[in-house]
Amino acid sequence: MPVVRLDDWAREQALDRLDLVKLDIEGAEIAALTGATRTLKRLQPRALLVEDKRSESSARLHAVLDECGYRPTGEALDRNAVFRPELRG
Repeated sequence: MPVVRLDDWAREQALDRLDLVKLDIEGAEIAALTGATRTLKRLQPRALLVEDKRSESSARLHAVLDECGYRPTGEALDRNAVFRPELRG
């Protein structure tokens, strides 16, 4: 199966809006997010749902999302952590 970075796909599709990103890719969430940082910063989806059940990579996952301006809400939806963009004043 071909793999495409979200940043590349969003650019090719000329996306100007992205409301939700859901990732459940069996441990490859950090790699996927690393390939999506430009899109997350530029389009600021309202919510990210990310499978976060591997405690050894949880800190890195949170760090990548923090760099993109996302904070955990403390909510969980079907074993997925919910992140929202930090409000800018």
